[in-house]
Amino acid sequence: MIENDREFDEHEIGKVILRGSKEFSLNIMKEYKINSEDILSGVHCPKCGTLGMERIYANWKCRRCEFHSKLAHRKALDDYFVLLGSVINNTTCRKFLNINSKDVATRILKTSGLNYDEKYRRWEKRS
Repeated sequence: MIENDREFDEHEIGKVILRGSKEFSLNIMKEYKINSEDILSGVHCPKCGTLGMERIYANWKCRRCEFHSKLAHRKALDDYFVLLGSVINNTTCRKFLNINSKDVATRILKTSGLNYDEKYRRWEKRS
């Protein structure tokens, strides 16, 4: 009997928590009065933190410490979604990551765990 009461209590506690929780949504740019033009674009080096890694043969290479990374762009995309919006298209991705190739941008977006919206031709974070 005690076990059943405990399960009931845990279930009720869970329901109360779910009722009281709301999805976190904060517009950081608006909150701190930052213009999108003030955001520096590019990919930070995971080793030394320098902004401006170059995309070379399916890798990112740091100009400062010459560290190589295949996935350095993921942090930059996370930053984009936190700061600038919940969707990104190929053109915006190329500008934000400082790359020229449409194909490279598409490959990066496809492998980043994002959902593609065919109607609007844009990518969005998975829920």
